[in-house]
Amino acid sequence: MFPPPTKDGCMCVIAHLLGIPLVHVRDFLLMDAPLSVPQIGSGLTQEQVRSTWTGAIKNTFHWAMLRASLTALGVYEVRANKDLRSRLGLPLGGKRGGLTCRPLVEVVSNSWLFENPRPLEPDQVMIGAVSPRPSSPTIPDPEVAAFAAEAAADDGLVLVSFGSVSSFFGTLLTWDDYTGLSAAFADLAPVRVLWLLHPAALGNRTVDELPLGANTMVVPWGPINDVLGHPSCRAFVTHGGLKSTLEAMFHGVPIVGVPFMNEQLLNCQRTVTRGFGVVSPEAPASRKEGVHYTRKGMASLIKQVLSPSYATAANQIGAAMRLAYRQKRPVDRAAEEVELALLHGGYSMEHSLAQARLREARHRADSCNGGEEGACGMIDAAGPSAASAAVPHTEWEL
Repeated sequence: MFPPPTKDGCMCVIAHLLGIPLVHVRDFLLMDAPLSVPQIGSGLTQEQVRSTWTGAIKNTFHWAMLRASLTALGVYEVRANKDLRSRLGLPLGGKRGGLTCRPLVEVVSNSWLFENPRPLEPDQVMIGAVSPRPSSPTIPDPEVAAFAAEAAADDGLVLVSFGSVSSFFGTLLTWDDYTGLSAAFADLAPVRVLWLLHPAALGNRTVDELPLGANTMVVPWGPINDVLGHPSCRAFVTHGGLKSTLEAMFHGVPIVGVPFMNEQLLNCQRTVTRGFGVVSPEAPASRKEGVHYTRKGMASLIKQVLSPSYATAANQIGAAMRLAYRQKRPVDRAAEEVELALLHGGYSMEHSLAQARLREARHRADSCNGGEEGACGMIDAAGPSAASAAVPHTEWEL
C-alpha cells in the first residue's frame, strides 16, 4: 500500500516533511500491469489513485492505518513474548516498545512474471516460485492417476480445488452453490473433472447428495502439482491462492478464478491481465449479495478458458518459468542469497559498509604488525576498535 503517487510539487513537499515514501506508480509499471485491479485494503485501482484526489486521500488513509496496525502488532508481539525472548537472549524491544530484530535477508517466493513491478527493501530478494516443481512421471494416487489417464483419451481434464484450507473456504458456499457447480461440471462432458472437495466443507450434507455427472470424480485431496503437470490437464478452477496460481503458471494451465477473499481476487485478476485466466463474478469475493454459482455461468467460463488463446498465453508463461527453474531452482537461489547476507552481515547498505570498514581496519592492523608505520598512524586515527564494534566478528565475514 503506497501513498498517493503524483507529480504535484506540493504533495511531494508534504510527503517529504511527513516522512512518507512517495512512489510514482508509472515508474514501476509494465505495459500489461493491471491498472484496473483493486488493491487490497483500499479497494482502489492504481488508476483511481493516480487520477483523483479522493482516491489519493483514501489510499493515504489506508496506508497510515496499515503502518499503525503493524506497529501495534509489533508492540503486542514483544510484550506477549517477553519471557521467551529473555530466555533466548533476543532483544526485548526498542525505545518505543517495537521490535528490534530485523532479518538479514528476506527471500520472496514469487516471480516477476506474475508480481507487478514494485520497489523492494534492500534485504528483500525475489527468488522465483518455490512451490512449483516438475511433475512426477506418474501421479502417486493410483485412483487419481487412472482417472487422469482416461481423461487424456477423451477431451482432457479440469482440476478443481479451493486450496489447502478448502474445508474452511468450502463452508462459505451454500448448498445452492454446490449443486450449481456440480451441474456445471457435468455439462463439460466428455471433459473430465477432478474435484478436490473436503467432506467437512459440506457441513451436514454429503458428497453422495450432489448431482454429480459421470465425468466428475470427487476426492478429499490430491497431488495438485502432479495433476497440473499431467498432459491431460487443460484448466484449473482455483480459489486463487498464490501457491496454487504459481503452480498453474509453471505448468502452463489456464485458470478460472473462484476467489474467497481480496488477496485471492487480486491474484486471479492478474491472470486475466496476462491472458491466461478469467474470474467468476459468482465467486464469494466478487459476487453481489444473494448471488450463487449457476450451472450456465460456471460451465461457460470453463469452456472459455479451454479455447486455444488461453492455452497459448499460459504455455508461454509456463515455458519462461520452467526455463528459469532449469537454470537454477528457487531454493538454490534462496540458499545463495542467505549465504551472501551472512557474509555481508546483512543486505542493507549500512551492514555492507560496516563490514567493508571492518575488513579495511583488519588489513591495516596486519600491515602495522608487519612494520608499516604509516598504516599504524592511520589505524590510530580511524579507530579500529570502533570499526570492530560496528559489526561483531563471525566466521562468515569475508
